[in-house]
Amino acid sequence: MAATRFGKFELVRELGRGPLGKVYAATDGETGQLVVFRGFRRPEKADDTHWGKAIQRFHSELSLAKNLAHPNIATVYEFGEMPPLYYIVTEYFEGRTLRQLLDSESKPTVEQIVSILRQVCQVIDYATGQRINHGDFTPYNVLVLPDGTVKVINYGLAHTRNRLGSPYLAPEQLTGAPGDHRSDFFSLGSLTYEMLTGAAAFRGETVEQLCRNIMGALPAPMINVPPYLQGIVQKMLAKDPRNRYASGSAILADLRGKQVPAGFEGEVTEVKTVDLHAPWAQNQYQPGPCLAEYRLDEGDLAEARERIRVRRWRLFQLGERITLRIAVALGLLFLASTTWDVLTQSKQEVALTVMSLHGSPQLRPKRFAVSNAWVPIRQEDWVNEGDMIRTKADSSVVLRTRDGTRIKIGPNTKLEVQSIQYKRKSASKVREFTLHQGQMWARVRRMHGKDSNFSIAAAGGEIRVTGTDIGVTTRGKGEASFSTFAGSSVVEAQGATGDLPAGKQLQVAGGQITGNPIPISPEDLNVFKAQEEIMQSDPLWASIRQSVVHAEESVLLPVIAKVSNLKDLKPGDVNANYFGQLGGMAKAMTAMRAITIALEGDPEYPDQIDLQTLAGIGLEQKDADRILKQFDGHCLLSYQRLGNSGYEFTARADTKKKELLRARNGQVEEVESNESSDNP
Repeated sequence: MAATRFGKFELVRELGRGPLGKVYAATDGETGQLVVFRGFRRPEKADDTHWGKAIQRFHSELSLAKNLAHPNIATVYEFGEMPPLYYIVTEYFEGRTLRQLLDSESKPTVEQIVSILRQVCQVIDYATGQRINHGDFTPYNVLVLPDGTVKVINYGLAHTRNRLGSPYLAPEQLTGAPGDHRSDFFSLGSLTYEMLTGAAAFRGETVEQLCRNIMGALPAPMINVPPYLQGIVQKMLAKDPRNRYASGSAILADLRGKQVPAGFEGEVTEVKTVDLHAPWAQNQYQPGPCLAEYRLDEGDLAEARERIRVRRWRLFQLGERITLRIAVALGLLFLASTTWDVLTQSKQEVALTVMSLHGSPQLRPKRFAVSNAWVPIRQEDWVNEGDMIRTKADSSVVLRTRDGTRIKIGPNTKLEVQSIQYKRKSASKVREFTLHQGQMWARVRRMHGKDSNFSIAAAGGEIRVTGTDIGVTTRGKGEASFSTFAGSSVVEAQGATGDLPAGKQLQVAGGQITGNPIPISPEDLNVFKAQEEIMQSDPLWASIRQSVVHAEESVLLPVIAKVSNLKDLKPGDVNANYFGQLGGMAKAMTAMRAITIALEGDPEYPDQIDLQTLAGIGLEQKDADRILKQFDGHCLLSYQRLGNSGYEFTARADTKKKELLRARNGQVEEVESNESSDNP
């Protein structure tokens, strides 16, 4: 990566990724020292109060961690804020995580395991004396240097990731309690068990099953492990913190004497089964405000600045594939390549993109019309031909087309998308909407071709516009007003037409135009001017792109249509190849969301579904097969209905790391990853 400077720190190379984003090796410009640098931004939509509490916790816990001075703890040099960046700088060293050690061909010996256990016990005792607990001992937070020295990293950072689903969490932490040094001993016991046996002490195919096992099950017996080590691990894994070791020095004493702790002399010969009603439920895990609730890795500034540098070098690319369009604008020098681009991009025209939203607008996809099922609208969603949108009193949504046209749907509104397509032969665009109730406004970009059509129907009337700003408002049963704020438009009703110049409006009642155009009221003018999302000016690069798109459509599309007899395109043409455009993890996340949409489209969530075929949620088998291919084993791991108002299902991504994904009530998240937690 190209070097990037933040304050006195110059980022040298990327080391890995953790809950706070990417981790870098960096050079301190004042001392020349090599350090570990990680930084993150505040998410744009973070709640001020909640974020303030999370950052306060960030400062308080790292303040304690910075005071730690122990040879087996990674030193925190400094942390703070370089607007708009929050950052942490820690000690740099070379080593392997326990995860890498356990996954290697050469497994650790008993002597190595005892050495690691001793050093971590000393760390916990020292940190306890400094009034700080780690809270997140995992194989990624314990590193072993080439000389056998152990380094514990990420003290003070347990709150930066979602730990629910971690097999190393102590039972008391599952209720949202912060835990203490005895919780760290439980996690260390789980690590030791895994080092001795090669398997996790507690497992489960779902997060709920894993948590119930941690709360109520005993791990499988350890084979060919010295009895004193078995007893020590059993005491560290006691469910009640009062029955665990009170200090690391007590563990060290048993290790030196190879002594089985009192009360743990019996060898475990079978696994204890878990009562299905073990005392744990999802809603019991309620930690305080913390950074783990935000996707901070998306705000990685170093990566963002590198992307900006690349985009500037590519002249207006800005994340969109417009290189071929620029070639067209400069004189159609590469006709063949540009022709392919136009054909590809025309497929994207069959869907509107959600530009912004407020409140909780909803979408009824065309395929759910019979069941009248509505699903939440999210940022960047597509709205296709035949879909219907509705908003409540506190919600609105802005849609955008490829050429820059913006449509805002106001509160208490129901709008149906009748048609978004290219006409056959003429290759001109058709965009038709029906406003059933409420208000909508549009800023329509100039479109190519005399047959271009942008229209909104309401109350038996229809407004057709070209290059203009308009608004439509329904008023009671069978009444609507059509307004033109800029440019010109035509209103049509039962064969009668009325020209509508800028600043005028026409009334339609009972399917007929009533009266002549009248001036738009000052109140309506002010309402339109207040629509920031449709009034804002486009940046220079967007204007250039729109000019290029217009040139393509005016010159190339009519020619191509005549040569290739361009057919009508449908939403399926885009969605059929959607998975092929994504990476492995993105494919799995997209597949999870596809299942949630199918579930939310049913009037009632099913009690069970077939994990191998997805039978029971109304998907066609070919669609179900394409979705399941994105998961390890081509199946879900689990599905359950949560009471009368929810559901949850899990699957592992079909990637090298086999990440565990969970979807609950429409929300998809990664709950277990084999990636390093901020380790250098």
